[in-house]
Amino acid sequence: MAFFQSILLAYDGSNTSKKAAAAAAQIAAVNRSKVEVVHVLERLKPVVTGEPAVYTPPGIDLIQDASQEILEQSFDLFPPEINPRLTLLRGVPGPTIIEHSKQIGADLIVIGHRGLNRMEEMFLGSVGQYVVRHSAMPVLVMKD
Repeated sequence: MAFFQSILLAYDGSNTSKKAAAAAAQIAAVNRSKVEVVHVLERLKPVVTGEPAVYTPPGIDLIQDASQEILEQSFDLFPPEINPRLTLLRGVPGPTIIEHSKQIGADLIVIGHRGLNRMEEMFLGSVGQYVVRHSAMPVLVMKD
């Protein structure tokens, strides 16, 4: 009996997310799992708090194109027999990853963690921490 039939890999192009992709590929190969790789395009934030964010369409297109390129680069990290599905999502990364994992029926989330220092984690938080705290399913966290 295979444990993990559907794996969601949260991917941002960082070294730790590449390690996470390698782990997801190994688990998928052993279990013959489906893999969905997601990259979350975070909503743009205003430069000054309280001010509306104004971005020109070319700027938005460049950001979306870069995000799509990051996502597509993840495909090459998997052997041909895995053939992951690539999905570009929009939203706040932590909650978006959790919600999407439920929608696709994932039974494992694999994510990288950059290892922020205590001050950065206190002020910025961590997507990996959020996912671990809020996920009802197992989460594999790859560290630096």
